[in-house]
Amino acid sequence: MRITSKGQVTIPIEVRERAGLLPDTEVEFSVKGGVVTLKKAGKKTRRGQRLTAALRGKATKPLSTDQIMALTTENATLRRELEEARSNKMDREFQIAMAAEKNARTNAGFQKLLQ
Repeated sequence: MRITSKGQVTIPIEVRERAGLLPDTEVEFSVKGGVVTLKKAGKKTRRGQRLTAALRGKATKPLSTDQIMALTTENATLRRELEEARSNKMDREFQIAMAAEKNARTNAGFQKLLQ
């Protein structure tokens, strides 16, 4: 069996059937002393669940839903404005100055909410 230039290998059908590896099955690799082992991944969690778990307990101050929505909306507006600036082919220095100013405003908004 050979590994392709993309790092892919075909698992023989007999092995897949015995291990219960169906199409779209999540797998995990482990390496111990030069031996690579492939096994079915544990319970599959969705991306949102993984992100929520990673962020849980990270907040330093509770925010209301309205405060979170205001920050989210402001950031989305800033992103849209930056995209418009790029599509209008503004000169690079102006884009950087604009982004820095907006970043400072966003950071100031976060600081104000966290006080």
